[in-house]
Amino acid sequence: MNGIIEWIKQFDIDFGDGPAWVALVVSLGAFAVALRGLKWQRRAAEAGEKSADAAVRSANAAEKSAAFAELPASQKQKPGAAAAGKVSWDIQHVSGALYLLRNTGDDIATGVTADASKIGGIPRQLPEGAAVRPNESVQFMLVDTWQSPLAHELWLTWDGQEEPVAVPIPHPRSW
Repeated sequence: MNGIIEWIKQFDIDFGDGPAWVALVVSLGAFAVALRGLKWQRRAAEAGEKSADAAVRSANAAEKSAAFAELPASQKQKPGAAAAGKVSWDIQHVSGALYLLRNTGDDIATGVTADASKIGGIPRQLPEGAAVRPNESVQFMLVDTWQSPLAHELWLTWDGQEEPVAVPIPHPRSW
């Protein structure tokens, strides 16, 4: 501390001089304001970068959406729809553990089989070799357990679709 006092004394400042003290206080205040300004400037630059990244992501999504809209209807595919053919699926939660697997396409699906190994919980009455006409449904049960929670999709195969197709499972809300 004595070193600092000696350093200040070399500038021949009269410590009884009021304007010198005012100048010192004003300069320290200006220094504090400058530091705060740097902090705000850094935050503004980071926000600008985030905004630019979001704008790029938005532009990319808009381009993909426009490209998808330009596709012919025959090439568009809904989630759970087969890559080839006119069979598509929807799962509806009825109540409790009861669900309906509905053929929302316009073609009959034969040999419909669900992969029980990827479901979790306790599956009951899953379709195995079932035939489902358009707008018809197959009833099944999925019992959720603490040890094995339910999956988010049901994997289906049917005649003409040997590669499994994922169909989203709607989960009931727990209050």
